[in-house]
Amino acid sequence: MDEQYALKTVGRAFAVLRVVGQAGAPVTLSEVSAASGMSTTIAFRFLRTLEAEGYLRRDAQKRYTLAQGETGELGLAAGVALLDR
Repeated sequence: MDEQYALKTVGRAFAVLRVVGQAGAPVTLSEVSAASGMSTTIAFRFLRTLEAEGYLRRDAQKRYTLAQGETGELGLAAGVALLDR
């Protein structure tokens, strides 16, 4: 893909989904920040936006997982596996 036409924000959102999906267990904000190379502030905003849109779940301990199938829009577990190319 020609990078001049890519939206960096969308790529960063997919990076967050990839980190959460590949973790194999619920992840914290700090873990997402470290794995993605984003500041905690930016990672927090992506996590909360993806949660609000129904793509992530946050548990009582503030750990995040994919909201597998709950949105009915995407099979995120399969989608994240495809992103890992």
